[in-house]
Amino acid sequence: METEPVESLHVCLCLERRERWAGWVRQIIRGLIAQGRSAHDGISCRYRTADGRKCGIGQLIPDHLYRPEMENEFFSGLFTRWPAVATHLGAKDNLDLSFLILLQNPLHDGLTRAEGVVFRECVYAAGRMLAAVYDLEIGAREEYFPNVG
Repeated sequence: METEPVESLHVCLCLERRERWAGWVRQIIRGLIAQGRSAHDGISCRYRTADGRKCGIGQLIPDHLYRPEMENEFFSGLFTRWPAVATHLGAKDNLDLSFLILLQNPLHDGLTRAEGVVFRECVYAAGRMLAAVYDLEIGAREEYFPNVG
């Protein structure tokens, strides 16, 4: 059986999945840019910090579903222990879970020391990179930085 050559680095995903993933990336980018810095507490990244900051994945967990017991739980374990989070996100399978886990490093864990403009620009750049690799439409830069000329 012959296979056709790969002509793109883009991962082939159905439209529904690409839209779902793009929505997660947009929500994380918007939340982190508005926050202006990570949710690292000096020891580790937190879904929520005492002063209300949220990590990238924490941006996707609505306040009514968040529980302090989630801290120190790997994101992969959240779906098992708190299935309402997966339901809220519309996550359907292990591919969705894998993508959400993938979002952790470039969109927050890797940006623990940056703040302000540098943090915001790094978050946006990481989001654009993920969007390019997975062929996701996340909108124009102006949507994330509306007050910048």
